[in-house]
Amino acid sequence: MDPNFLNRNNIDENFKSTVDPLISELKTEYSKHELKRLEFNKITQLINDLENFKPKSQVRESKIDLIKYIAYFIKTPINDFDDIQISKLQAKYILPTINNHLHKRGYTAKWIWLWGLLFLLPIDIILWLFIGEYYFYIPIVSIPYIFKQVREEIKAKKKNKLW
Repeated sequence: MDPNFLNRNNIDENFKSTVDPLISELKTEYSKHELKRLEFNKITQLINDLENFKPKSQVRESKIDLIKYIAYFIKTPINDFDDIQISKLQAKYILPTINNHLHKRGYTAKWIWLWGLLFLLPIDIILWLFIGEYYFYIPIVSIPYIFKQVREEIKAKKKNKLW
């Protein structure tokens, strides 16, 4: 089915039949090195996880975005893009899917714990300033958060779900 004719009403039934020819076209058109730049293995895993996601109504827009992302590289050769442009396209089409819906399935973004730490560290500093005068203060907010997020990142990397 042509990706241009997909809409929110028929994406659930036609997603796999639309994506499979696009994936096979990418495989035949590009070398292994170019597919690695696209993170092709992660994309195929993302396709399978989107296909099996329940309820399907929550990931309809994500499916359309993923098809647009794949079709973008069929229209324009990968060699025309540098790594920064590919990262921007991933941020536009793929990362919202991971952040909104697939985080529960083990997907995560690289170094996301660092951004959380930047927000939690001032809280720990304020608590240390007020409580640290009277008691020995251990950063109770940021340390458990860092351990949890780094552990999730390691698990996601082992399962090839780290973006």
